[in-house]
Amino acid sequence: MSNRIKQELEKIEIPKELHERSELGIKAASSEMKGRGIKNKAIKGLGGVAAVAVLSISLTAAVNPGFASSLQGFFKDITNWKGAVIGTEYYQTTDEISVMVSDLNVKNNHFVLPITVTFEQADKAPYIMAEALTFGEFKVISHSGVEVTAEQILVEPLASKEFSFDIEDSHKLLTEVENKNPTKREFKASLVIDKEFLGSDDTFTIVINSFFEHSKGDARLEIKGNWKLGFSTK
Repeated sequence: MSNRIKQELEKIEIPKELHERSELGIKAASSEMKGRGIKNKAIKGLGGVAAVAVLSISLTAAVNPGFASSLQGFFKDITNWKGAVIGTEYYQTTDEISVMVSDLNVKNNHFVLPITVTFEQADKAPYIMAEALTFGEFKVISHSGVEVTAEQILVEPLASKEFSFDIEDSHKLLTEVENKNPTKREFKASLVIDKEFLGSDDTFTIVINSFFEHSKGDARLEIKGNWKLGFSTK
């Protein structure tokens, strides 16, 4: 993990509910140790209990969407088969990033779907560090279940922009636009879809599972969430 990410992580406040549950876990373990006559020196190692409590709550969030929505996104290391850290991902960002679609346009034999992606907490990590944004995993599903994959969809940024570093997936780039709100950042692009891919249906859903954040000197960061938006060709 880069020093920039570590510095920004230190600024993130732990949600009150998560903090309180961690404290309860520590107190419960402490009382149990005292009841068994374990010395105070052992109790000083209860930082590990806090880590376990956080892990337990993360697992609870995975199966309890109501509780998960009250927690912020979190970083997770990517490890190889040897256990060595080779990268970082950022999870649970559905509520931290909003996605909107505008009216569908027709261009030659293609449908053009304008999309706006907004960082709702642009003054916090990892959003404050982004210099460029690209689409990650996404697809379009018709009402009858036909899927159009990202490989079959052309991404057109709102405007061309040059960067001082290489962007691996520049063909999926969105363009950042001015936003007067200092805590928000907006990015725009259009999805261009061949009419033949969409078939005869007239209602569709776009499903987005991730975006990639890019910044100079750092590996791209995958930002994962779950966004579903409906649109129609009517």
